[in-house]
Amino acid sequence: MLVSRGTITASQAQAGERLARDWALSMSEQRVTAAYEQRTPGHDDPSVRVVDARARYEAAILSMQGEARLLVEHVFVMPRLPLSQWGEYRSMDSGPRAKVAEMLRAGLDLLRAHYANPIASHHEI
Repeated sequence: MLVSRGTITASQAQAGERLARDWALSMSEQRVTAAYEQRTPGHDDPSVRVVDARARYEAAILSMQGEARLLVEHVFVMPRLPLSQWGEYRSMDSGPRAKVAEMLRAGLDLLRAHYANPIASHHEI
């Protein structure tokens, strides 16, 4: 919806959605199932995927700063707060909607640059 309104670009939205995927996977609990055949640890091992996602999420969050980081988290990750309610949620006057949108774009640009870095995106989903 933010892309269709022109608030953010498609590539900024993709960075936000990647952050959301990394967060969701990093919160996955390990499951215990019966093993009918011997498996070797590797990329298909849920625990490895969870650890990798957690590392990607934490590094991505650290790539942003201050209010922009909080805004990106709350618009894309939890609880997916509508941009129009950001000032109410933060119990502050965030200023004009354009200022809040500018702050979101700045945070997503940092996030996009982070994910474009081959070292940051070393562990793929």
